[in-house]
Amino acid sequence: MWPALALLVACLLAGCAADTQPQHTAENFAGQNAEAGKLSEQALIMMHQGINRMAYQQQFLLLTRDSGIPPRQDLPLEHTVQRVAAARALQRYGEAMQALLRQERTPEATAAFNGLLDNTQLALGMFLPVMVTKQIRAMGETLGQRYYFQRKLTRVRLLMNAYQPVVGQLAGLLAEDFEANGSGYMALYLTSAAELRNTARQVLDDPQTGASRRRQALEALNDAEQAEAQGQALSTRMVGMVTSLYAAQQETLRNLDEPVDAHPALEEYSRRVSYAGRLMPLLSLPAQGEVNHE
Repeated sequence: MWPALALLVACLLAGCAADTQPQHTAENFAGQNAEAGKLSEQALIMMHQGINRMAYQQQFLLLTRDSGIPPRQDLPLEHTVQRVAAARALQRYGEAMQALLRQERTPEATAAFNGLLDNTQLALGMFLPVMVTKQIRAMGETLGQRYYFQRKLTRVRLLMNAYQPVVGQLAGLLAEDFEANGSGYMALYLTSAAELRNTARQVLDDPQTGASRRRQALEALNDAEQAEAQGQALSTRMVGMVTSLYAAQQETLRNLDEPVDAHPALEEYSRRVSYAGRLMPLLSLPAQGEVNHE
């Protein structure tokens, strides 16, 4: 009896050891996704606010009370909402994976699955296939059940396979938004900074410019140059982060089936997430003071 029991315990321990490495890899990937989504949302909101503030600064330098030119309108919030949805979908993807791995039956964990679907559909402007939607919602609804606890890595694999076609699309959307030479938010942010810089220099070059207006132009020039430098640095880090996502997804999926010790793609993704995260606290919006729009 005892030799048989010892053998059973050894087998169980070996099985646990075999599952530990893939689980750690999946936990790492899930955590990086959650953090990458948060950083992307912060960067998009920063750019939205910065674009509006720089536009107001430029207008304030150019216009007078009786110019008859209508005030510059804010960049529509709807433009940002869809872009932020891509960032939130990435964050919820990581949180949903974490919920499966930890088997935490909490309202927040369950909400991650609904948030994943809702934000993905908003970001892509289309509904996901019904079978994919049902499968992902079912994971959230049955989270924490004994059956799931016993096969949590299987559940993670199912989630990753179901969501895999979307991962590349989300990465593409975010990369376009953060690309300095693209057609997304970063390009608009840098264009706004360049326009403000040029306007400020024109005002400073005008011999008729008074002391008060010159002071405002100098402040605007400093803000514009700071925004350009920060935007270029942020672009490099964010594009690098989101473009390394898909390779990390593929490597993590393979590791669930065939555990290995080396994870170069995941390590690169983790490094780039950390690289972007270190920059974020150093960023500041242009025009720290309030702009008078009267």
